[in-house]
This record gives sequence, C-alpha cells and structure tokens, in this order.
Amino acid sequence: MAAVVSQPSPEAETVGSAMQNAREPTQVQTTIYEGYEGDARQEVEATIPVLDVHELLDYLQSELHLVCPAESTQQFWEHLRDRGNPFALGFPGSDKHVPFTIYGDELTLGKDAKDKVTGVFLQLTLFKPRSARQGLWLLCAIQDAVMVHSNMKTLKPVLEHIIWSCNVAFDGRYPRLSSNGTLLRGAKAQKAGQEFAGGARWACSEFRGDWKWHERTLRLLRTPVSKKCCFLCDAEATDQALRYYDVADGAAWRASQLDTNGFLAKAIRPGVQSILAMISIIVLF
Repeated sequence: MAAVVSQPSPEAETVGSAMQNAREPTQVQTTIYEGYEGDARQEVEATIPVLDVHELLDYLQSELHLVCPAESTQQFWEHLRDRGNPFALGFPGSDKHVPFTIYGDELTLGKDAKDKVTGVFLQLTLFKPRSARQGLWLLCAIQDAVMVHSNMKTLKPVLEHIIWSCNVAFDGRYPRLSSNGTLLRGAKAQKAGQEFAGGARWACSEFRGDWKWHERTLRLLRTPVSKKCCFLCDAEATDQALRYYDVADGAAWRASQLDTNGFLAKAIRPGVQSILAMISIIVLF
C-alpha cells in the first residue's frame, strides 16, 4: 500500500540531508576486533555512533515535512487487520501510529569484495519516493572486518539501542533517561519529556533484510542452502513429501508450521539471542 507525504521539502530529495542536520548520534559501547587482519586479533571495547530512531523520525517530520496523511496510516492498519495479520490484530498502539521499517544489509565498498560494511537503515514504510535510495536513512555503519560475530558481540548492543529508540518513538515523547538508564545530558536532554512535533507517534512494522541479515540477527539454523530451508515450517529442499515447492492445499509442509516453542527449539541457534529476535517471535507468532 503506497502513500504520499504532505509537501516534502526540497531537502527531502537527498539521503544525506537528515544525517547532516539531525542531532548528534549516540555512542553505543560494544566489542570489536582490534585491527583489520590476522588470526590473533584481540577483542577490545569501543563505541559506535548510532543515530537515534526517534530523533530522526521527528526530524524527518518537523524539518523535512515528510508527514504521512492520517487516512493513509489508518488504512494501513485496517488493511492488515482485515486480512488477519497477527501482529496488527494484537497491536498495542493506535491507528495513528505511523509505520516505519528497520532494514539491515551488508554493503561492499568499491571494487574489493572483502571491503564490506554492515549498515542499519530506517525507512518510512508508506513513503514511496521516485528512487528507493531517497527513502533510506542510515542509522549506523560498521566495517565487517572488525565485527565480532560470535554471540553477536558487536551487533547485539547496537540492536538493543535501536530497539530502545524505536520504543521511544512508539511512546511519543523524548526520553529523560538514556538506554542504559542514566540521565541524558547536553543536546540529548534539551527536549526531555516533550512530545514529538504534532503529537506524532510511530511504530516499527517491518524488519527487512536479505537472508544473511536475518540469519545473523535472528541466529537462524535454517538458511536457503540447508536442507530445512524455511525458519517458519519444516519444508525441505528435496523431492520428498516435505518439498518446499509443493503449493497444493494439502502440501505436507503446511501441517509442519512452527509455533513459538517449535521456533525456539528448531529454528534458532542456542546461546545468546538478540532483542530483535525476541521481538520477531512476538511479531511472527
């Protein structure tokens, strides 16, 4: 379902304008590798700048005038409920909560395939610009070579901060406390307790990314190249009874769709789980 925004300013035509003008990012403490090469690299504590979701959303609305019409927002939630979407049916917000999307991807810089960066972006779900890149706003970027993927040591604190900021956007007021519970200071404290412009509230309605992103952030056991190729059922990449390409109403895989317990037991790796994975379980089931 597409929606137009109300009179976007000329600044809205560039992806970078929000990054240049929005408030200062939050420095999120995490673990990375020291250096870029070698098998004996040490893990060190470092900070990664992350643009706060709630500040960016308020900026896009109040400064760039990317305002989703109220009727489009209402139609979005009604459309999902009418089609029995579990997330929409159990949604704790209102039809005035403007949907947005968190999108993750791995990007290659230049011609060197090894020079990769993991980026986390924000999109306005109902904003459909002429070019897709004009509707992507970067929240953070991490060079893949320094990321500690074991137990999501690098990415987990970043995702937790982003989810905290998403919840702030849902509540509709600038926070008084940081994501770790300390009092905000400086520029971050200037609007503490104030409502967002126009009383706006937002809700994250999508987690988007390719298979690699979902495999990494949800810690999936099942991938497109494994025999069990679906993380929501027991469909198989075989020619046997559970073959994934059987689209008949009586296909065997239809009876194998996972509930919450099945997802936890069969679809994700043991060990640390990201808050993104836990929220996805709520959305999916």
